Amino acid sequence: MIIVWSKKAEDKLDTYLTYCQENYGDKVTNDKINNLEKLLSRLSMFPEMGFVEPILKDKKPNYRAYIFDKRLKLIYYIDNKNTIIKIADIWNNKQNPNNLKKDL
Repeated sequence: MIIVWSKKAEDKLDTYLTYCQENYGDKVTNDKINNLEKLLSRLSMFPEMGFVEPILKDKKPNYRAYIFDKRLKLIYYIDNKNTIIKIADIWNNKQNPNNLKKDL
């Protein structure tokens, strides 16, 4: 499957990686990038490995989530033809979960 990022998710990823770079340095940032690349590789082979996001269960499309880096969720959905995985958002779990519904 092909993985496509929304603009919002790309922007949040950039912000997160910039934060990591400024606060933790190259090694930690590169480790996080490598871990994310491994996750995306597994996700492309097993798109349903993430759980159905409970807060978004009533929304269409059917959003799934995968927790990475302890406090962040990768929010995504699989298109109706099962050919594309769309990364819709990167969500910080420390935020009010009800805002996730508003954010998407």
